Amino acid sequence: MSNQRNIIVIGGGAAGMIAAIAAAKEGCAVSLYEKNEKLGKKIFITGKGRCNVTNAGDMDELFGAVITNKKFMFSSFYGFTNEDMMQFLEDAGLRLKTERGKRVFPLSDHSSDVIAALERTLKKENVKVYLRKEVKGLNFITEEDKTICKGIFLEENGKKTAVDADCVIVATGGMSYPSTGSTGDGYQWAQAAGLKVTALSPALVPFETAELEIVKSLQGLSLKNVEATVSNGKKELYRDFGEMLFTHFGVSGPLMLSASSFCAKAIAKNLLKLSIDLKPALTEEQLDERILRDFAEAKNKQFKNSLNHLYPAKLVPVIIERSGIDPDKQVNEISVGEQQRVEILKALYRGAELLILDEPTAALTDQEVEGLFSIMGRLTAENKSVIFISHKMREVMAVSDRVTILRAGQTITTVDKKDTDGAQLANLMIGHEMTVSAYKKVTEPGEDVLRLLHVDYQKDHKHSGLNNVSFSIGKGEILGVAGVDGNGQSQLAQLVTGVISPDSGEVELNSHKVAQFAPNGFILSNVSHVPEDRNKMGLVGNMTVEENLVLKATEEPRFSYAHGALLKKKAIRKFALELQKKNDIRCASIEQEARNLSGGNQQKIILAREMENHPELLVAVHPTRGLDIGASQYVHDTMIEARDKGCGILLISADFDEVLKLSDRILVMFEGQVMGIYSGENPPVEEISLAMAGKEE
Repeated sequence: MSNQRNIIVIGGGAAGMIAAIAAAKEGCAVSLYEKNEKLGKKIFITGKGRCNVTNAGDMDELFGAVITNKKFMFSSFYGFTNEDMMQFLEDAGLRLKTERGKRVFPLSDHSSDVIAALERTLKKENVKVYLRKEVKGLNFITEEDKTICKGIFLEENGKKTAVDADCVIVATGGMSYPSTGSTGDGYQWAQAAGLKVTALSPALVPFETAELEIVKSLQGLSLKNVEATVSNGKKELYRDFGEMLFTHFGVSGPLMLSASSFCAKAIAKNLLKLSIDLKPALTEEQLDERILRDFAEAKNKQFKNSLNHLYPAKLVPVIIERSGIDPDKQVNEISVGEQQRVEILKALYRGAELLILDEPTAALTDQEVEGLFSIMGRLTAENKSVIFISHKMREVMAVSDRVTILRAGQTITTVDKKDTDGAQLANLMIGHEMTVSAYKKVTEPGEDVLRLLHVDYQKDHKHSGLNNVSFSIGKGEILGVAGVDGNGQSQLAQLVTGVISPDSGEVELNSHKVAQFAPNGFILSNVSHVPEDRNKMGLVGNMTVEENLVLKATEEPRFSYAHGALLKKKAIRKFALELQKKNDIRCASIEQEARNLSGGNQQKIILAREMENHPELLVAVHPTRGLDIGASQYVHDTMIEARDKGCGILLISADFDEVLKLSDRILVMFEGQVMGIYSGENPPVEEISLAMAGKEE
């Protein structure tokens, strides 16, 4: 009678084949059972068909890559080392190579060669291989109160057949790849043997995503050199740099497969959040510079054709859709409002759990505001927090759950929205009961201070041009320009203040044709300007309050000798202090840098400077953007006071309510054209709204 031990190995994967070879080398009679039609089915698909057989790093590096329970792997790693593995395969006739990261692959780059080498060794060691033989269970018996495995059960022709063995090695794999045969049978047999099986969690597997439409559109897109971060609420679970792939159901690739090992337990409880940094080598400042540089180079291109150097081609449509910008719009036609919206979206999708939005709607149209509020609603529904800073009561009441009132740098109170209203909030903001101003409308202005006749400027550019624009502004009149931001309003303001010249048509100031379009010429013609962007065009931020107040008048004899060659500092200081007091400019001192003041006080500086010489024409562009109720009312009162003293005012504002409130006449612009001019007294709001959309009643 032979003393040779009879061994059965269940599973023809890498572990099963090597276990069978090892047992045979010890002189055992080995039978290997595999339910698939061939051995090594999972080996065949690993490493994108190349099979990363091991890693040539030292033991410390190998243990460092083990995510959980490193001690469990101690005996395995030292009992059969990575060097042993490489030698084993080399002896089997497989030539190897080591690549980046000390990853070891077959020299041929074919996983089939790994399988062939193992099959040759099985044959050499006389291992009997049975394919398409599915083991249905283990044959357990009890001897002396011990459970002993005596073999396996097969099912053939509908009948259960026992196959005896001295020892059974279970190498059935886990549950990650059922298509390769790993269906979790081993766990059931372990439990049947009385072993404890811990809660199962996947590892080295792809992720499914909730946003199926997006990932389907990106299917097949491979991203290299990106940083992926997976988080569970505020807790970061995984962050690494590498390569990932979009599939029809989610994301995969080396980066995400590694992430799954860290995140499996957490994702069983809650949905996790994946953030992808496409340019991890760049800081946000560097990225902004890069984007601005690309846009400057592509200023005459369509928006959809300006992103190719920044994103993979397949990702561009997704970015465009999320930006909300017309893909056919030229880069140089993108409005301030659209730029603001992009900045907001950048912040929203950066992965923050707390989002702080400081006057985010200042440059947005009503439709864009609704879109933003919808996004904010989705974020709060996902248990994210939003701090929304705004001076617009209607918006505060529309989106807030609680409202905190700040005044003079102090918290006044916090109230539930349901327990208050806009009027109460306004009173709390200004510190006293607010009286709403109802400005009387002017119906008979004085002689024309400004007249445009058939003015064109790049008229083929619908969003940044002017096409056959004609209108006039009389002394003591406010002409308000209504329209969705980005329909030629900015260009109109620049033309009327001498920044740009018309291509054709006539511009008259005080009945005189303008010959040379230069800002200084318009200033000398007694034209004042409250610009669209107070920080870039209205103030010099690193200059003092005092210096900004006298900025336009430094060559005047009252402030200098020899046309600005030598400044009269005492006179300038006295003048600045008077304007500060008169206009209630709140600052630590007039020597404080203007950039450190609030938006309201910055606007007061501009208004004080522009109105001090009693201009005949004031061009005010978004004059209350970003200002609180008190500051806005101050600006409105100042403009009405100037009007009543005979100043003609061109008011351009994206705030339709402001236009209705202040304007004696209302001009509507759409795609650079004048759609109509309406009376400011009992204005036809519905008709004006249609005109703003380019429609006629």
